[in-house]
Amino acid sequence: MPEAAGELFTSGSSAASVEAFVAAREFAHNPERPAIHMSDQTHQSLVRAARVVGIHPDRIRKIRSDTSFSMDIAHLRETVKKDIANGCTPIVVVANAGTTSTGCVDLLDAIADFCDTHNIWFHIDAAYGGFACITERGRKILRGIERAHSITLDGHKWFFSHTNRLA
Repeated sequence: MPEAAGELFTSGSSAASVEAFVAAREFAHNPERPAIHMSDQTHQSLVRAARVVGIHPDRIRKIRSDTSFSMDIAHLRETVKKDIANGCTPIVVVANAGTTSTGCVDLLDAIADFCDTHNIWFHIDAAYGGFACITERGRKILRGIERAHSITLDGHKWFFSHTNRLA
């Protein structure tokens, strides 16, 4: 995408994830051994998107979640450190802003801090819960979402637009 690009409309969240991962790979200067890090609560479509952009399955990292189903940041730190030591380049960390199975929201600000420190692309899968930011309570829960390099939103999930009928 050109430097001036801001938003991109796609046919759905899977396509949006592919676009985000391509941007992340380019942000990292197309490394030879890229790795992607995501929570064990992340939707399977993001694993598929990683495969589509050429991430080898053994470099798609599932970071364990804590008792509230949020990404375990200590485990993220350990896994990224191990990847770097083993010659892999972490190109993106995927956080959740409302999973379809539990509705969990990762600690977005803390993950953004981590990504800033390590110069890693920060992607948020907000397809299910991202539109909660239209409410005051939702903005508090999703604090840090504005720090992402890319965000997937899906109006038909939150606004149920696929069920709107005129008849």
